[in-house]
Amino acid sequence: MLDYHVHTPLCKHATGTPAAMVRAAVAKGLQEVAFLDHLTLPPLPTDHSMTLKDIPFYLNTIRELTHAWEGRIRVLAGLEIDFHPDCLPTLRTVCNSFDLDIVGGSVHFVNGHNIASRSGIKTWAALPPLPLYHAYIDTMEALVDADLCDMLCHLDLMDKFAPLLSHEQRQEIDSRMNNLLSLVARKQTVVEVNGSGMDQPKGHPYPSPSLLAACHEKGIPVTLSSDAHNPFSVGRHNQALLGYIRQAGYKAITKFYGRKPHSMILTEGGQP
Repeated sequence: MLDYHVHTPLCKHATGTPAAMVRAAVAKGLQEVAFLDHLTLPPLPTDHSMTLKDIPFYLNTIRELTHAWEGRIRVLAGLEIDFHPDCLPTLRTVCNSFDLDIVGGSVHFVNGHNIASRSGIKTWAALPPLPLYHAYIDTMEALVDADLCDMLCHLDLMDKFAPLLSHEQRQEIDSRMNNLLSLVARKQTVVEVNGSGMDQPKGHPYPSPSLLAACHEKGIPVTLSSDAHNPFSVGRHNQALLGYIRQAGYKAITKFYGRKPHSMILTEGGQP
């Protein structure tokens, strides 16, 4: 069992030391845990992110844990990069300059609005939803097309707090998402099945069961993640996530070695 998306206090909105996150992973019987702390750069708001200057300290901290826990759990070091086209040159330099096990890509900001923040809902919830959805998918497509990331984080995050779409609007967005998935499949980018969505109003992981089934139909590999911002949440919902994954038709999940994906077959009981 694994968890490929946990955070540290360097992102300024997580609690619990990296060592505590690893101890929690071991207590839950995980075989691998990947730190994927936030890297958000201007012009995006950076109050929930480490800085560029933090990266060496962050990676050294994780590598110390890798060595300290060798033989008991595999500890990986990665980044969750927040994509904005203006950041692309710097993000590319970062991804190519550091020894990373995995790079996750995400989109949290759409037309200046933080779509992941409950406190930010009031700034965009009254706006027409379709332009925001289209802008979100446009940015996700640019992220995938840039060949920056190995894994897409919370693929349908736009649904977290967005108002319900009409049937016609949902069909329009589903068509756009289908095009995005076709691009993801061509790039063979891994999609995380992120359990944090199960604690949100919609009550299901990212991606939703129907979107996860669409990922399977297109041959897109997936992996497990909690998006934990505290030790309690590490590996949370893993059993339920495996159920969603198997129900979508998957027979394997993905692990990473030096940013290279490797398939891990699921047993009949659903365990890797």
